[in-house]
Amino acid sequence: GFQVFRRPASKIYWFYFFSFATIGAAGIAYYLEAIASKVLRTLLILALLAGSICFVAIFALTKGLIPFNIPQSYCEAKKLLESDRATKALVLPDLGGLYPYYNKSLNYLSGIDFIGQVWESKLYIPSDTAWTLDTPERKKVNELTREIYAGQSICSLTQVLNISHIITRRDLLKQTFDSGLLDKADFNLSKSSDIKFKKEFKDSFTLYGVEEQCRSNLIQIQNARIQYQKINPTKFKIYLHGLRGAQSLTYLEAFNPNWKLYVSKPKAHVAMSTDQSDNSRLLALTDIAPLKSDQVFFEGEELSYLWKKPIFDDTHFQSLEYANGWLIDPQYVRENIPQENFTVNADGSIDIELVLYFKPQSYFYAGASITLSCLAFFVANLIYINYIRKKNQRPL
Repeated sequence: GFQVFRRPASKIYWFYFFSFATIGAAGIAYYLEAIASKVLRTLLILALLAGSICFVAIFALTKGLIPFNIPQSYCEAKKLLESDRATKALVLPDLGGLYPYYNKSLNYLSGIDFIGQVWESKLYIPSDTAWTLDTPERKKVNELTREIYAGQSICSLTQVLNISHIITRRDLLKQTFDSGLLDKADFNLSKSSDIKFKKEFKDSFTLYGVEEQCRSNLIQIQNARIQYQKINPTKFKIYLHGLRGAQSLTYLEAFNPNWKLYVSKPKAHVAMSTDQSDNSRLLALTDIAPLKSDQVFFEGEELSYLWKKPIFDDTHFQSLEYANGWLIDPQYVRENIPQENFTVNADGSIDIELVLYFKPQSYFYAGASITLSCLAFFVANLIYINYIRKKNQRPL
């Protein structure tokens, strides 16, 4: 396996540490140069040196920061999840809302659950306890877990939650969970008709793939053809084809009123594909084809959503008891949206491109833009002042 300091994201901590250390060292050097008193300068250097030694000592002696190796089985499972078009996964056992405590295989690590970062998929971990925040989404997850333990069909709930895989873990300390329930889950899942395959990874975990008819797409509509493309976790492009009559558009993530729909001017025609390859899938009643994700951090139009008016905002409702839903009305589109933003087909249906966007992300972009602009201004000003000072010090 590959080695990490505490979790995979820690690889980028050194970049931040080096950047701040470099900027800090430059600032300290500039400040020391401006201090006329040698005694004060020496005291400041000694104080900084003592602080650095204390920081390194505390950092090195913290037991929770001992390096460990992630087993190769985690990387193998990631490849399997990617090849099987994983959407979301349910991870058992129920840890009661507590952090995981790993066994010897991971050097008894505790506190950080890193598998979501390794696999890069959304993971549901049930927590059926009184002290855990009881959200509608968590209620559904706990309901699915109880059906697994009871040996009942899980097909309807995996569709509602957009779950494609179920994982039972064996890399945790046994005293931190009910091993009897986990054994029962393994037994029931192994003989369930809703499971299409089972893959064991040594002593780490067992991965179960849910049958295709029990899976669902992240974004759905009732009676139209739809394609969607994930730009990043806060932005999706949705292409609706043959929209006829008011119907519900559903986004299978926890309801949040900050999810908004915006009309997007079509940049190019997107042809519907029924090819099963390239992450496309044809469902029974509705053609739904997820397009390949771009994972673009910023496209440039996000700041405009700060003042741009969303569409169908008054019809945003909580769907399936936890998710986001909108009532999409083609008649409203015809009466309120400019003609160049949608196409009317010969049968009277319409084609339209929408953007599903989490609006608070625009506040982040605005704040980041202001911060970077101020930083650039201060750096340019510092360079200019330094240039003028050196110019004035030149001999005549």
